[in-house]
Amino acid sequence: MGLTTALFVLLCIGFLMPLTVNVEKGMGRISNIAFGIALFLVLFVLLSGPTYYIMSVLVDAFGAYLGGVIHQGFRTYALADENLRSWFEDWTLTYMVWWISWAPFVGVFIARISRERTIREYLLAVTLLPALFSIFWYGVFGGIAFYETLEGKRNLLEAVTGNIDSVTFVLLDKLPLSPLTQTAVVVSGFLFIITSVVSASLVLAMFTERGNPDPSVRNKLVWGLIVAALGLTMILAGDIEVVRRIIVMAALPFVLILPLLFVSLLKALRSEKTE
Repeated sequence: MGLTTALFVLLCIGFLMPLTVNVEKGMGRISNIAFGIALFLVLFVLLSGPTYYIMSVLVDAFGAYLGGVIHQGFRTYALADENLRSWFEDWTLTYMVWWISWAPFVGVFIARISRERTIREYLLAVTLLPALFSIFWYGVFGGIAFYETLEGKRNLLEAVTGNIDSVTFVLLDKLPLSPLTQTAVVVSGFLFIITSVVSASLVLAMFTERGNPDPSVRNKLVWGLIVAALGLTMILAGDIEVVRRIIVMAALPFVLILPLLFVSLLKALRSEKTE
């Protein structure tokens, strides 16, 4: 509990400081550092691991995705057995609801940092490139995990069944410079959490000031402390199921709001076209 408290305090200091400066100086620099570390990690794993096998997995998986994206997008596994349905409901729907709950914050934040950008630039920088990087990331780490497992090494399987949070560290432990790469994972994860909290606090402060793109530092800090208090409550709960229920409850109203936002976007685009 002492380590958890210390990490939480460090996290609070980490995201409260960027809230005292503008987005470019604070979150912009942190996000660039975090992405740089993530890019280093994925390239290191690709080049130090079974490169040919990983690239083969990437090509095969990307082709399968393009060929079945529409079909898979509508699957709910209603006719599958209980285990598969349970996995789909517990994880796939949980992540979908998670993103719905974050959509208003992320959308407003991206709009804030995308001012004076065209829709084409927005789609390229926010939709296409991150999606391709995610495919590359999961393909590299997933590919080397499959390679280790198919080679008969059960370390990763044992980590998944025993302590799933340790899988990344177990995998990196098999590669050179494991102390460096494991530290990089912790640092990048810490920085990405900071960027998430900073963006949420900024957007909430913008809402408080009726859409002001540059809200006051005071409001940003107040919302940052509120978000921190919510995070501490979830940590003290110590039950992931409770956290999931909170996420679902928070996301339900936005399930109805998102279609309205979509209609509003179409109306705004149509009005700009006629001007």
